[in-house]
This record gives sequence, C-alpha cells and structure tokens, in this order.
Amino acid sequence: MLLSLLLSLALAGDRPTERVPSPGRDASSGEADPPVERLATPSRRSPDDRDGWKGLPWGAAPLTDMVCNADSVAQRCTRPDGSDLLVGDLVLNNVTYWFFQDQLYMVLLGTEEHSVAFELLAGLKAAYGPGFQDNQYIEKYFWHGQKVQVLYEEQKVTGSATVLYSYGPIQARVGAAQKAAAQQRSNDL
Repeated sequence: MLLSLLLSLALAGDRPTERVPSPGRDASSGEADPPVERLATPSRRSPDDRDGWKGLPWGAAPLTDMVCNADSVAQRCTRPDGSDLLVGDLVLNNVTYWFFQDQLYMVLLGTEEHSVAFELLAGLKAAYGPGFQDNQYIEKYFWHGQKVQVLYEEQKVTGSATVLYSYGPIQARVGAAQKAAAQQRSNDL
C-alpha cells in the first residue's frame, strides 16, 4: 500500500527507465549478459512540481461535472462521482477544490482513517522531504515551494487528517479579496 502511495504522490507519473549494462558475463556462452532495465532513482521534488490535482491545473475553471457552493469570496467544489478520492490504493473521505474568480487555487484532501493519514504523511515526506514542523508534539507539517505550499495536519484524537495544496499567486489575491470583504462588512455595521 505504501509503495503505491509513494508512486502516486512522489513520482507524479512514470519514472524513466535506464538501461544498465550487466557487470558480469554469462559463463556458459562467454558473452556479456544483455543490459538490464531498472527504474531510475527518484529524487525529491518541490511542491511547485505539482500542477493542481488529478488533471485540473492551477488557475483552471471548475469542471462541468463539479458541484459548487460559493461563499463571499471563493467557491468550494467537489466531484460527485468520487473519481478523485483515490491516491494510489488509498481512499480519501473527501477532496474539495477551491476556486477564486473561476481559477483553481487550493485543493483540500481529507481522511477520517488513521492508517490513511499515516500513509499520506509518509508519501508527502518521500515526495518533498521531512517538511517543517513548528512543534514536535503536533502532527502539522509544511512544505514550501516558490508558488505552491503544502500543509499536512493530523488530529491525534480522531486520527483524521487533512492535506492542503495552495497555489500562492492566486491565494494572495484571495487574501486581499477576503480582507476587502471583511472591511465592507465592518463598514456595513
């Protein structure tokens, strides 16, 4: 199960193979063994290497099959068919897409299963490194790219966890819009 998750989160696609010459010779024929194919060694990636989620890139509009609910600034959408709930062989409880002015800027993954949370954290660490942890006693990790930030947070009591991918260029505009909306509400009071 962990191997499948690592392949899904850390590698984001097929790894290239390389042909490696065999170091030995076939003793019976006296000829060199044929080259052997092996998987190239994966390297850690930056969160910036992730372009959205499940084929929906950052900045894209909601898909036509999504069910969306708008708040004062952004809209939250889900896919009713649940096709985005699989990460490797793990099943998530929910995936929520956040849009601002019809542009994807955030994806929230959620699970209620402790075993799934454990596997998600292991996959994130394999993909992006150990992450930054403010407090060693709280299961909350951050990974920062130039444009994409990742947050993992686990609730020890319930075993639930969330993973948040956020696209900074649009997230900054969302923050400004939220601030303006809050100011307008305070003016209205």
